[in-house]
Amino acid sequence: MDALADKVKETLNLSTAKVALPSSFEKYAVTHAATSNAATWKDALAAVSAPKDAVLTKTLVFKPKVAKTAVATLIMVVALDTTATNAGQVAKAAGEKEARFAAADVVKEALGVSVEQGIYSILHTAVLTQVSPLSISNDNASKVQVLLDNNLLASSDLLAFHPSDACKTVFITAPELRDYLTATGVKLTGVDFAAPSVGGYDSVLRLE
Repeated sequence: MDALADKVKETLNLSTAKVALPSSFEKYAVTHAATSNAATWKDALAAVSAPKDAVLTKTLVFKPKVAKTAVATLIMVVALDTTATNAGQVAKAAGEKEARFAAADVVKEALGVSVEQGIYSILHTAVLTQVSPLSISNDNASKVQVLLDNNLLASSDLLAFHPSDACKTVFITAPELRDYLTATGVKLTGVDFAAPSVGGYDSVLRLE
């Protein structure tokens, strides 16, 4: 039992790399208490001078099932926090047969960032809490593809993101996010996660 406890402590103490943001993104950036989920993030922002009409987002990273000898291109889902997603939708939209949540070490190897984790159960997998589309750069863009929630793309509100730091939030618009990602060369796909046939012609839009 002590060994398991030590392993949990080791996991929680993973260092966190700070992302070098474009100077324009720092215009609406705030520091706050550390957060571990949407509820604590909302509370933390309420306690500081953050834009009151900003919308929370979520970033999920999946690993597609590939042959043991193949290198998987990770799938990053960037969506409004209120948008429901599931692994089946993600895999289909990405053109994969199957996808599962990527482990912390896999994300670190692909994106070059260390992420802190929150343990929701000692007997279950650790949950990534600080991954962000702002972790993508020209150097690692080939190792991931991004699925962008159509609701997020259509939003006219400021969008809140953690720049790989649970104690900081930056607020940018959907066009700013898209321009940033486009500049990295990463593959972008717009997805209507509410569509019953995600992956079909009407629900997936390749973004050039």
